[in-house]
Parts: sequence; C-alpha cells; structure tokens
Amino acid sequence: MPGSSALFQVFFLLLSLILFCIHYIRIRPARGSDIIYLFLLWQLVISVGIASVWAGLVHIFMGPEIALSIGWPPDNPFQTEVGIANISFGILGIICLKFRDTFWLATILGYGIFLFGAGIVHIDQIITKQDLAINNAGPILYSDLIYPVILVALYGLIQYLRRREHTPPELSR
Repeated sequence: MPGSSALFQVFFLLLSLILFCIHYIRIRPARGSDIIYLFLLWQLVISVGIASVWAGLVHIFMGPEIALSIGWPPDNPFQTEVGIANISFGILGIICLKFRDTFWLATILGYGIFLFGAGIVHIDQIITKQDLAINNAGPILYSDLIYPVILVALYGLIQYLRRREHTPPELSR
C-alpha cells in the first residue's frame, strides 16, 4: 500500500473529474469562469479534501510503512505530525463546499505551501541522501511541485475570466 500513493492520487483525481462532470451536466454553466469554478470546486473538495484526510490517516496509522516508502526511518513522530497537517488541509478542502471565493484562496495557498515545501524536502533528500525511494523521488515529488501551481492558476483564471465576463463572484449552486 505505501508504494501505491500515485494510484490513490489518480483515484481521487478521477473521482473529482466524475463529480465535476455530474455537476456540470446538472447545472450546465455557460460562462468559462463558471466551468473552471466547478472544476476547481471538485478539485478542492476531493483531490485536496478527501485525499488529504485519507493521506493523513495513512500517515498516522501506517507511519512506519509510509516512512520506509519515503526512504526515512520508521517509528518517527514526524509521521503523526504530517498526518495531522494533512487532515487539517483535508478539512479545509471539504468545507470549500460551504465557504467559497477568498476561503478557497486561503485553502489553496496554505495547502500549496505545504505541498511545495514537501517537494523541496524531497529534492533535498534526493541530492543529499541519494534517497530514490518511490514516495520520495517518484510521482509524489512531481505532484507536490506541480499541483499547487495548477490550483493557483485555476483560481487566477477564474478571477481573470470573471473580470472579463463581468460576472458576479459566485456561481449559483
């Protein structure tokens, strides 16, 4: 299971895409900003929210196995700390269903800083320790560095399109 973090990332991404499609079909938004808004909503709720809660629980309850898959020593309390941080961001992602707009920005920035920082640590471990373990140098490294940029870009694109379209700040639910 620890070596399958990429599989879980793909699962949560596909789930968010399925929910986006269902929501899109249900309300049929016409404006580009509304389409991107729906897509980002489900990214935040599923790929940030549910996935982070899942990752947090795995870090807490399977800490030694996860640590080994990252190339780090098992039985280290950092696993619990990372797990709690993941659960915190997961809860923020889930409640993006209720709170919108600037709450989303805060969630994206906090989560993005967390992920990007983790990516920098992975790179440092690759360089200084030659740690090429699957959950250090594998797909998780790329998602830690790229996903925050995607989330910020989507949020920025919504704001840009809204100004261009002269749309209100929130899509009707």
